[in-house]
Amino acid sequence: MPLSIRKILSNKPWLLVVLLLAAFLAAWFCFIQIALKNQPSQVPLEPLPAHNAAEVR
Repeated sequence: MPLSIRKILSNKPWLLVVLLLAAFLAAWFCFIQIALKNQPSQVPLEPLPAHNAAEVR
């Protein structure tokens, strides 16, 4: 006797929450993978010259 999806979800409503959470985590995983592959190029930064407080006064 095959059960419909609607019948399964009405008997076990927590299953819908678990499926939505799994879809949410999969979407975040894909988003992070895309962001890592398309990250901006690194810009080398030069350190600022040392600031001596005694010279300012």
